[in-house]
Order: sequence, then C-alpha cells, then structure tokens
Amino acid sequence: MLKKHESTKGLGTIASKLVADPSRYGVLIVDDASNKILQFLEKSEYYPQEGRNVAMPVNAGVYILEPDIFSHIEPHIKVSIELDVFPKLSKENELFHYPISGIWKDIGKPEELLEGNILLMNDLIEENKENLIDDSVKFNGKVLIYPPVTIGENVVIGNDCIIGPNVIIGNNVFIDEKTEIKEALVYSNNSISKNVKIENAIISDNCLIQDNAVLLGNDVALVILASGVVVSSNIRVITNTNTSISICHHEIVKENKISSEYFTSESIGD
Repeated sequence: MLKKHESTKGLGTIASKLVADPSRYGVLIVDDASNKILQFLEKSEYYPQEGRNVAMPVNAGVYILEPDIFSHIEPHIKVSIELDVFPKLSKENELFHYPISGIWKDIGKPEELLEGNILLMNDLIEENKENLIDDSVKFNGKVLIYPPVTIGENVVIGNDCIIGPNVIIGNNVFIDEKTEIKEALVYSNNSISKNVKIENAIISDNCLIQDNAVLLGNDVALVILASGVVVSSNIRVITNTNTSISICHHEIVKENKISSEYFTSESIGD
C-alpha cells in the first residue's frame, strides 16, 4: 500500500474493501484504471440503485497521508477527515484507493467482535491443524474439544468439560469441571466454576462465574460481561430476543436476567 501510495504522488491513499452490502460504510466511487477516488460518499449519502445493493469498494479505515494534508485542515475547529477533508481531496484528484484482500471485518457491534475473532482464528489455523492450543494448557481429566478452538497460556480446564466449537480463550483462565463453552470469546484472567454453561457470549477480563451459572445468548444477541463481573451460583442470564444483555463493570449478578427484564446494550463498553 505504501509503495502504491508513493507511486501516485497523491496526498492520500485509502485502503478499500469490496463488500456485498456497502450501505453501512463510506462508499468510494473510483476510476478503475488509475485508482483515483472520484467521489467519497458517507453511508448517509449512498443510495443503491433501485433499492438493491451492489458490491462496491468501501473505506476500510486505513489511511496513508502526506504531511501536506494539514494545509487542507482548518486550525482551531473540529474537523472530520471523512466528511470535511476527503471529499475536497477527491475533487482535486489527490485521493487514491488501495484494494485490500483477506480478512476485513467491522467489529462495532458485540456479535461482530465475536465473528471477527472467529474469522481470524480460522485464518490462523494451519491446514494440518484443527485448533491453536498453547503447550502450557493443563487438562485435569477428560476434556472434549470441538474445533476450531484457541486457548492461550497457563489455562487450566477441569474434567468432563466441553470446549467448542468457535471458542477463543485468553491467558490465565481457570475452568472447573463439567463446564461447557461454545461460540464464545473469553478474555484473560477469568475464573469459571463447575457446571457452567456459556454460549454466544463475550466474557471480559477478571470475571468470576460461579457454580451452575448459565450465560446463554443467540446468533444475533449475546451475553456480555464487562471487566470484573461476578455471576453468582445458579444464576441464568439468557437472551431470547434480538438485543444483547450487557452487564456493567464490577457488577455482582445475584438475580436471573432474561432479555428485556434487564437493561440492554449494543455496546460492550456500556
């Protein structure tokens, strides 16, 4: 991308990705021969022909900019480079795009964050392997692994546990016996007790999930624990709608949370 940018002599180069549904992104109208960006459309300005989406290059969010870019930015005021600067550069034929291949994934929503990790895991797993499991992982008894699974350093997994498919576990995680985890992202430094069930969930760092807890999301709505959450024994947190359940930092969950009975959030940070 840098070599291509230097060859164009332009002020800016934007990484672009061809996507089937460009309506969520900034759409690039380009000249295929020169890779010049002729027009830069924000998502609110893009109207598919006859209401049907057509695969288009979109702004992938990676830019190479020359120092002269600052001459196009007014001082002492709030400026959006996408809304205020890029459209001007495209009109002056100073803006180019560089098509990228491979994995590119918007992770602005919790379910997309989980999907992105699973995509990356599958890309990293070599053809002759089914999982990425660190040599330091300790299995205390019989553990069933359904690939693909990634497990980090210094993880302990107890007897009769079932892990996978589509599970990413960070470092320094303790998982006690008879626990089942699938379709989940588990960050580092977590402790998960006996007979816990986790599915379609994101577990941030330093959480404690006690015996017999159930954290059950679905394909479009996850159970999300922020950092330092404690889920008490026998608690059920279940989404049965299309809205995720998000538990705030350092909260102690002592009552069952079933979809709309509890506050909801689309953002993992809330």
